[in-house]
Formats: sequence, C-alpha cells, structure tokens
Amino acid sequence: MSDLKNLLRNMAGFLILIAGIVCGLWLAWWLSFRGNIIEILHTAKMNLPGWTWVLLKFGLSGAFGLIFIVIFIVLSTMVLGGSKRN
Repeated sequence: MSDLKNLLRNMAGFLILIAGIVCGLWLAWWLSFRGNIIEILHTAKMNLPGWTWVLLKFGLSGAFGLIFIVIFIVLSTMVLGGSKRN
C-alpha cells in the first residue's frame, strides 16, 4: 500500500512540474507574440500616479517572489519526501 502511495505522490509531483513548465512556456510565448506586454504595462503605468506605480512594482515583485518560494518548497517536499520508504 505504501508503494502505491509513493507512486501516486511521485506521479502527482511530476505532473504538477510538467504542467507548470508548459503553462510558463505558453504564457511567455503569448506575452511575446500576441499580448504585447510592453504596451499593456505602459498603458497601466500611464493611468496611475507615480507613487502608486512604484508601490505596485514592489508589491507584485514581493508577491511573485513569495509565490515562487512556496511553490519551490512544496514541489521539493513532494519530490524529496516521496522517495522515503517505510
């Protein structure tokens, strides 16, 4: 039974990793060729006062950094913790 648990945990970690890579590549492609990210950001910046743009940049950077760290810790725990045998 524990072998099945380990197999399912490892498969789930692998699928989450592959899904994240695929979504990241698709988003990068869309923003590069279809979304015109420079124009989107410029339009957003022009509609905000200067001080709010600075706060928004720092807030988004911190939020995305925290999300990245949490995802990294969760995936590392799943992959490294899944290899233990009882």
